[in-house]
Amino acid sequence: MNYTKTVEKFGRLEEVFDMARFAADLAAELKGKVINPSAAPLDSDRDALEVDGVRLWLTVKSWGAGANSKVNVRACAPYFEGKYHDHPHGPDYKMPDAYVSASRPMAAIAKDVRRRVVEPAAAPIAKWLEHADMIAKRGGNLVEVAARLRTMGLEVRLDEGATRTGTFYKYADGSNSVSGEFYPDGAVSIRHLNLKLDMLESLVAAMRGDRV
Repeated sequence: MNYTKTVEKFGRLEEVFDMARFAADLAAELKGKVINPSAAPLDSDRDALEVDGVRLWLTVKSWGAGANSKVNVRACAPYFEGKYHDHPHGPDYKMPDAYVSASRPMAAIAKDVRRRVVEPAAAPIAKWLEHADMIAKRGGNLVEVAARLRTMGLEVRLDEGATRTGTFYKYADGSNSVSGEFYPDGAVSIRHLNLKLDMLESLVAAMRGDRV
């Protein structure tokens, strides 16, 4: 089937790929739905579908061999609310994609997309969800550690949405002060410690497990 159309761009007519029609036909064949379709001519080379809970990103090849006839269909990772440095990496999280020829019958294209993209997406999506759950728990653990440090009278800083570390400090007087970082597993790292001798003695005794 021919999915090209003629539109006016920058004052002249140009033949482009009709992604809106291709996406609608593919969604119907896969029993999915088009997500937020765009009617803007400059956005006509991309669209998104949802099929069996999997988001698919469609992009037409716009140059070289296969221009305006080959479409890349890529499964999207689940929406991840974590910070950039919390994003997972590695082959287990790689989402599948495939190029399909728009000139083939739509039933054949849909069958190809399901076999090469939709079905293989299940495993990496599960890994993404598992990772997101781990990150959420790590952030929750940080909140608990921060609360415990505050009960000790320490000043605590924990940024909203933090999942890796927070900081604490305490300046009791001119001779006793402490500052450092804390982590989701309850570990703390002392960056600065300034103590009187009797306070140091109590600290060492506590580290030995003696009753203070």
